[in-house]
Amino acid sequence: MPRHRKHEKHAHKSSGGHSSSKRAPSPPPSSSSSSSSEQEYLEPEPEDAPIQVTPSFLFSVNRQELNEDPEKGGIPTNRQIDPNTLHWSPPVYAAGFGQQSTGTVYRWHDGQVSRATDVSSNVASLTQFKAVTMFWCNPFNQFVVTEGDVRLRDLPGSPSPQDRWYPLCFHHLDTVSYLDFAGEYNYLAGNKTGFIRRLGLDSYQNHEDNAPRAGGLAGNLAMLVGLIAFSCRTGDLDRVLIDDKAWRHHQWRGHERRHGRRDARGLFVTVYLDPRNPDGSTALVLGEIEWHKGALLS
Repeated sequence: MPRHRKHEKHAHKSSGGHSSSKRAPSPPPSSSSSSSSEQEYLEPEPEDAPIQVTPSFLFSVNRQELNEDPEKGGIPTNRQIDPNTLHWSPPVYAAGFGQQSTGTVYRWHDGQVSRATDVSSNVASLTQFKAVTMFWCNPFNQFVVTEGDVRLRDLPGSPSPQDRWYPLCFHHLDTVSYLDFAGEYNYLAGNKTGFIRRLGLDSYQNHEDNAPRAGGLAGNLAMLVGLIAFSCRTGDLDRVLIDDKAWRHHQWRGHERRHGRRDARGLFVTVYLDPRNPDGSTALVLGEIEWHKGALLS
């Protein structure tokens, strides 16, 4: 987890060389065409030299339906209205949720997104890395998130962070905002950057007078994918990722399609290890790109 940027009355602590622009180094190109009489001598790498890997992961986004029919054990909408604010929040009991509509499996490989056609929608054999259920409630409550699949448990009595709906929170390191359940801040590390409005994060901007330009987002990969999925309607996600290439090379290029932040819309987002890249898709490698390699989207 990144060490955190403190604002105003909080003293900033250096991260010891962490940079929002730092990327995992690429393997050196191989040399295959030099003359046998003019071979360039290369010092052999020491045995303890780090192995250079290209990170990748798979992800899918399922639409999460509500069960509001009492005759089917569901929870009526009016029971989810907060009497103090008169605004809706998602159920906290598994009975309040219906089926999920299965989404396409995608591959993120060193900043480029493609369809993972080698696994199709058969995810049973994949190793899960992170999973969240995420809702856009309404313009008042906005985003809320909990860990895992809410159909499989009741939130009260579950271990943290499966015990309740969490508001969107962040850790700060310099100008990068790291998504996390236990984030110290409910606002971004900066403002005045295009991805903020396009991902529906206007009210999460840093409003301090001396706030810097936001450097991007990183942290929990499933939450990050969820924000991207909420930027469009369910049926447009494939076009946004594949045709528009809206998330490419760690940048949010955006799109012109209608956003998907409608009241009471829920998504179940899962991130998996990539079986095609066993060295570059481990829990250790993905943890590094979540918390220690700078912005994954800027």
